[in-house]
Amino acid sequence: MKSLTVDDEERTSIMEELQASIAYEQNRSSPIAFLKGKAEDECVVLKYVAWLEADGCYTKFHCMDGSTHILTANLVSTLRQLKANGWDDFLRIHKSYAVNFNHIKSKCGNTLRVGKTELTIGRTYREYFEKHIIILNKLS
Repeated sequence: MKSLTVDDEERTSIMEELQASIAYEQNRSSPIAFLKGKAEDECVVLKYVAWLEADGCYTKFHCMDGSTHILTANLVSTLRQLKANGWDDFLRIHKSYAVNFNHIKSKCGNTLRVGKTELTIGRTYREYFEKHIIILNKLS
């Protein structure tokens, strides 16, 4: 039987194609949003958005890498659009915040730690938040 040999250049090419294919598949399963801008639309991978912040008629998208992106739409409208497009990982916790529950690190009282940021659960949103989480108690 004849042995198959691959030179370094061909091996590199094959590896690059494989990495591109893997990246494509990962992004295909990670919805993206294009935030409308004046000159161009900015692309944001939604799974990396840790929380949303209301700022008047704008919504700030805070990402896990520390970057912030701004959309000219209020928070209610933004959440409605995300949900209508099948992305319902954001949970409203305050009049000014919605959190991506995949990025909640801990909860202490009425405070959530999302990455390195602490966000307060508003009084009017506490019951709503509690309905959407499971708290397991330590057995005695």
